[in-house]
Amino acid sequence: MFIGLLAISKRLTLPLGLGFCTPYIILVQPGNAMDFDVARVASNGLAISTGIAIAFLMFRLITPPNGPNLRRRLIRQTAADLTLLGVPSQASGGNANVNEEWFNARMADRLRWLTICDKALPEAHRHFTDLGLTGLNLGQVSLWIQSRLRSNAPASLVDSANRWQLALSAAYQACSQGKVDEGFRQQSEKLKLDMEDAGNLAQRDRELIAGALERIALTFERMAYRLAQTQQNRGVTA
Repeated sequence: MFIGLLAISKRLTLPLGLGFCTPYIILVQPGNAMDFDVARVASNGLAISTGIAIAFLMFRLITPPNGPNLRRRLIRQTAADLTLLGVPSQASGGNANVNEEWFNARMADRLRWLTICDKALPEAHRHFTDLGLTGLNLGQVSLWIQSRLRSNAPASLVDSANRWQLALSAAYQACSQGKVDEGFRQQSEKLKLDMEDAGNLAQRDRELIAGALERIALTFERMAYRLAQTQQNRGVTA
């Protein structure tokens, strides 16, 4: 008992000391009137072993906060928020500034959790923080694009912008799985044609939006390639 208490006094050996003293006190029950009962000690020992085994199984069954399910849920929720940015009235009252604050507030907590997830993974597999930052940048850029497109826009251009926003969300979720969604480039090209036909945007704005669409597509391809390589290396290692 004295050795166990000495171990508890130091932070480094605290778990070992507690692991020794707790079963020792329960099994031996030291005291002035102590006696030795083999049946009682065996019964208490079996109860302790069973309790430890159940606790171990429960911790294995319950997914930890940095588990794969949490990572997938965070990416899925980010993709869902990207679709809402295309329809401002669904997000927060139709005000673009409020939308930006709403999106940033939700992404701040997700980035914190994604960073925690990355710290629990090997160095070569730490890409979830980058995915979160990519989602944040996509939200900012898409808000800017939508604000330009919807200025005195005809119904056909608004509809095309909504479809493009849905394609953006789908492409983001696909790149998080190491895949490239070709539908995004197709929808981006369709949006460029609809901008030309609508005639409500200046040439400078159309060029800026077209450049942004191209940069987003390249970002998806780069991220998807990186994640695909990581998954392939993981498979080879396994």
